[in-house]
Amino acid sequence: MLDGSAGARARAAAIVPCLRSQVSVLETSAAARGGPGAGDGVSRSRDAGHATGEVVAWAGEHGFDLIHVDGGDELLLRLAGRGFRVSTVHRHGRRSDARRLVDELAHGLLAPYPSRLAPRRVPRPVRERVAFTGWLPATRLAGSLAGAAVRDRPRTVLVLAGHRGLGPAVEELGAAAAATPDWRWVVAGAPTGSLDGIGGVEDLGPVPDVSPWLASADAAVAGASLSGVATVVAAGVPLLAVPRADRAGVEEEFVALLGAVGTAVPLHRWPGAERWPQLLAGAADLSVGTRGPADAASAPYRAAATLDGWAEDETSDAVAAALRDRLETWLAAADRADADTADADLTDPDVADVDLTDPDVADVDLAEAGTGGGDVSAHGPASGR
Repeated sequence: MLDGSAGARARAAAIVPCLRSQVSVLETSAAARGGPGAGDGVSRSRDAGHATGEVVAWAGEHGFDLIHVDGGDELLLRLAGRGFRVSTVHRHGRRSDARRLVDELAHGLLAPYPSRLAPRRVPRPVRERVAFTGWLPATRLAGSLAGAAVRDRPRTVLVLAGHRGLGPAVEELGAAAAATPDWRWVVAGAPTGSLDGIGGVEDLGPVPDVSPWLASADAAVAGASLSGVATVVAAGVPLLAVPRADRAGVEEEFVALLGAVGTAVPLHRWPGAERWPQLLAGAADLSVGTRGPADAASAPYRAAATLDGWAEDETSDAVAAALRDRLETWLAAADRADADTADADLTDPDVADVDLTDPDVADVDLAEAGTGGGDVSAHGPASGR
């Protein structure tokens, strides 16, 4: 079950083709664009952001051995409250009450990064259930792409602004480019404001696949999202990582860890123009080695093997009475907060399944995303695997 974010869709696209188990993919965000896959029986359903009860009821109609929830703490907690075996993605950042419950209730936590970047201060009972896959990138990258850079041109820095922008104003981007005339600046994604008329900066706009641009990049500047960092590191490109302003309390710890282990140059905020010459020189000297590309090549298979194993696990998922009481207290409070909001009707044609064979809505093809023996169904696994 995916929350509709680009990272969740990318992780599904990488993992699903490698699974042995039968698998259904359900996307539960009304804001989702195109869903996780197209064709081959993979469907997307939307719940308008309020149909958690409908989604839980749908899950109850099928014999799922495991429900992996990538985004959506409340949904996971409600599924756990109904007795489903659930797993989720392990993330950095401060723990809300809901996130702490998620950590304790999940049968397993899938970490799409190497163990050397494990969050600090994780309680031992939680840490023992975390499975590290290595870098799980947002796009398919065949080994290191950095060697494709052509050296008879200015060195290139690729700014991965993402869908919501990286934070700097266009004037700050222009000032950084002006301060580094021997570097070519290329921006992919949605910067804050229009780059028209900003000298020294090439605006690519939204880019569905950054691989060709990473192939010619000498350095990349990106936020600290799990999929974004994995994509850059998997390409073997030096990274300058900066936490996004709209992800306060979530990305700062990850940025600090990336710097501590030498994976990236950590930035606490967008630097002033005068700092960029030294920062880019330092990033160009960063030894990214081959570990990132090697991790990325096998990470989808490790992730799939982990999920298959959790689905086949015979151990009990009984929750201690004290933890069950905490869960019921949290769910009761959530119900009171949502009392004025009626569940969306999944039979409503405005929120019903979208035909992902339509090229106007299909943007990620799970069948093209990798290789493996996963039998993908639209509405839930049949009996057996």
